[in-house]
Order: sequence, then C-alpha cells, then structure tokens
Amino acid sequence: MAYTRSVIITGGTINLGYHTALQIARQHPDWLIVISSRSDHERAAESINKTLGQNNVVLIPLDLSESKSIRAYAQEWSSKNYPPIQALLLNAALQFPDSGTHDPAMKSGLPDAIYTSAEELARPPPVIANGPGRRHYANSKLANIMWTYALHKHLNQRIPDRGITVNAFDPGLMPGSGLAREYSPLLRFVWNKIMPRTMPLLRAVFTPNIHKPSESAASLVRLATADDVAGVSGKYFEGPKEIRSSKASYDEKKQDDLWQWTVKYCAQDEAEAARFEEFK
Repeated sequence: MAYTRSVIITGGTINLGYHTALQIARQHPDWLIVISSRSDHERAAESINKTLGQNNVVLIPLDLSESKSIRAYAQEWSSKNYPPIQALLLNAALQFPDSGTHDPAMKSGLPDAIYTSAEELARPPPVIANGPGRRHYANSKLANIMWTYALHKHLNQRIPDRGITVNAFDPGLMPGSGLAREYSPLLRFVWNKIMPRTMPLLRAVFTPNIHKPSESAASLVRLATADDVAGVSGKYFEGPKEIRSSKASYDEKKQDDLWQWTVKYCAQDEAEAARFEEFK
C-alpha cells in the first residue's frame, strides 16, 4: 500500500505509546505508524500488525539519550521516501507519569519544580545534582511544557503559513503500566495488582486524572489527529481537557532561555543554529 501520511511515536513499544500506536493504526490504515525506541523486546510493531491484520506499523530504532542516534535517525528519514509526517508524538517516562507534577498547585506529593536556567538543569551544581531525584523529574516536566510554549511561539513567528501545531499532554496516572519497574517488590505489587482494580476509588479520593493506558491513549490520539482540535496550538491538555499549566511555565524569559540553550546545545555550528532558528 502507498501510505499517505506518517506518524512517529517515541517510546511506542509498551503502555501509553503502544496503545496510541494501536489506535492510530486502526483508525488510519493508510498511514505509516513508526514506533521509535531503543529496542522492541515486546515486538510491539509485529503485535499491532497481527492484532489489526495490517502491516502499517514499523519500528525504526532511536535512542533519544544519544545525539548521534538522533542525527542518524533524521538522516535515514530524510534519505528514504517516507510519507509526510502528520504527527510527532514524543512519549517516554520512567516514573510519576502525571505531568501535573510540574505544578505546585496540583499537590502531587513531589517537590516543587524549580527552574533557574536551562544550563543549571542540564549541568547542575552539586547542591542541586545531589538533591531528590523526584525534584529532577518535576523539573523535567516543567521544562517540557515550557519548551512546548517556546516552540509554539517560534513556529508562529517564523512559519505561520505551515499550520504546524504543538501541544503538551498529561496522560494522568496509569496504574498497572511498566512505570513502576524500579519500585520495591511491595510497591510493584500494589501498583500492578491493587491499584488497577481500585481506580474508581482512587479517582474519588485523590484525582479524577487516573486512567488505563488505553484510555489515556484515546485522549492523546484525539489531540494528535482529530478534526475538532485541528489548529489548536500552544496549549496544555489534561486528558481530553484543555487546562492551564503552572504559573511558572508561562514565564517567557525562561522559555526563551530554554529555547536558546537548546539551539546552542543541539547545533553543530553557527550555520546549523541559524537553520534551526529559521526552521530550514
């Protein structure tokens, strides 16, 4: 089949990413769904194709922790005659999957996210580096959302006619997913066996933003592909709802700091940095 569009999903081999790939592949059999992950031990692409009786899901390896891998991936993509990219879904996490952890007002139980500068987040001094890992996680979520807003602004300034949209998405807490694999045996038992069976109670007592991975995937698929959100950009979604993110995430000076640091870090030279700035 000659596919008309491509969708790239990072971390698409299990849980939220897997269900997202499955649902988009089912809804759009004429699209090429690309799972991009370091490995696919679960044979996710093969599993989805077998489940749907289709062949439109493939794996292209990608290690987002290695810049060489990212550049090689981009070069391979450019060299192949893949269909135009319809959606790019950047999905991956280790624990505490609720993006609301970036917002002190959400009372997630994690330390408050604190953004001083992108350089300090990337290369923190010992007093910060040796701090609680959960704060680093909250900081990373805040940075993700600030980057979303910065990218939205630059797209609007440089290439508004392209109609490219970018949004941040909070899938909520997803008990039973593999995000607790580093927990103690007792906590893994609670996470995998008890919490999935008590989600109605958890929603009533703690937060309604608790879902099965397939439920969160449905909200993400809508945000990425549905006509009713076409043109919506620079927003933050909690499941299917657009909400405001933390007060700190709207600090444009910090957004600009993060943008400038990222361009400088990713670009190999000044010429490439200029191309990044102009989206060429």
